[in-house]
Amino acid sequence: MTDQRHVPVPPSLADGRWRALDPRYVPCARIGGAGPALFQSVMIFGAMLGAILIFELPRWTKIALGPAWLLATLVLLLWTMVWPGLSYRAIRYRLDEQSFEISRGVFWRELITVPRSRIQHTDVSQGPLQRHFGIATLIVYTAGTVNASVHLSGLAHPTALTMRDHLVRVGDGDAV
Repeated sequence: MTDQRHVPVPPSLADGRWRALDPRYVPCARIGGAGPALFQSVMIFGAMLGAILIFELPRWTKIALGPAWLLATLVLLLWTMVWPGLSYRAIRYRLDEQSFEISRGVFWRELITVPRSRIQHTDVSQGPLQRHFGIATLIVYTAGTVNASVHLSGLAHPTALTMRDHLVRVGDGDAV
């Protein structure tokens, strides 16, 4: 298990500089994505086997389904290994005294700005795999009903806690 006490927390996260996620996000996302990729591979295999058993397919089609399944499985596993790195490079966040911003998107860019005056409350969550890697997800709940929460996964756990404490700081007069 990763020792979280040795993860450096920037002295002031609220300096308005763009920051990257913790690099441990990439292996965590790769391992987390492997299970669904293998499940999809089994589902594809089952669909192909069902097609062979149910339909009168030409012999060449039956023979081609094996390599097609193998190719689909390799593509899924390759995607599982490549996508987290692309995603990691595309996600940035910044925090200042007035707002919290997230920039993300490999193909379609998205910039999310959450003014501190709209923040209702925040949570920091960790699944078992995130705990193992010492990272966490910061969840910011905002005033409103549609898209009333913003999630940022891949933060070092101490950083997520520091950000949570900064965002819900009481006594500033700018919180709802």
